[in-house]
Amino acid sequence: MISILLPVYNAENFIESSLSSILNSSYKDFKLVMINDGSTDNSEKIIKKFNDERIALYNKSNSGLVQTLNYGIKKCESEIIMRMDADDKIHPLKLEKQLKAFKE
Repeated sequence: MISILLPVYNAENFIESSLSSILNSSYKDFKLVMINDGSTDNSEKIIKKFNDERIALYNKSNSGLVQTLNYGIKKCESEIIMRMDADDKIHPLKLEKQLKAFKE
């Protein structure tokens, strides 16, 4: 399994397409660890619309990217962690190819 660490801060304009790209990946064995770093926009509301058991959403007060990533790493369950930003999109084969390359 792969953990995908995705910090979120006021990303309402991007988060839906980012989440869709992850959830539509050809590789399905992952846990998406999302850390909402005190967003003041609709980011949390948009994330909650995605009803997927692979998503783990944690809310915390704003502390900046580095502290949020350190907090998120502690929430990841697998040895392999892929980091994304809230405005990133991934190719449907990225996880599959990246894991294969990592194992080789």
